[in-house]
Amino acid sequence: MSDFILTDDWEVMTPTGWQKFSGIKKTKKEKSYEVLLDSGNSVVTSPEHLLKMKSEEFLPVNLLSTGDILVTGEKITELNISHEDIELFDLIDVENGNEYLTNGIVSHNCAFIRNFDEIWTGLYSTLSAGGRAIILSTPNGVGDKYHELYTK
Repeated sequence: MSDFILTDDWEVMTPTGWQKFSGIKKTKKEKSYEVLLDSGNSVVTSPEHLLKMKSEEFLPVNLLSTGDILVTGEKITELNISHEDIELFDLIDVENGNEYLTNGIVSHNCAFIRNFDEIWTGLYSTLSAGGRAIILSTPNGVGDKYHELYTK
């Protein structure tokens, strides 16, 4: 399987009904979290995967704690960390807000543009001569190009 599967045939269940999305990105991680809820639902995610909380904000799984409550009213009962390699899959460009349901849990599209530093280098000469760009990103830590652009 390649890193990306592009599609315009599939739909995913979202909080607002079935929505189209443009593809799936396969990701390998060395660390994952299993999130267990009081309802019996669970999901295995990357540490940076975003879940929608009762407050309506999305938080990365690695910042969650037992007792936290998701937007669905479910309470986190366990967070199990695994340090074994795992393949995970992110949906790309989910229509109507990039939110979708994973085992009944509201998740957020978390696919990242690979090698953004290199892409930015190629774009910069055009942008610095009067071009424009709108960059929309989910935070992915401190020190990457998105963080640098935001802080400068």
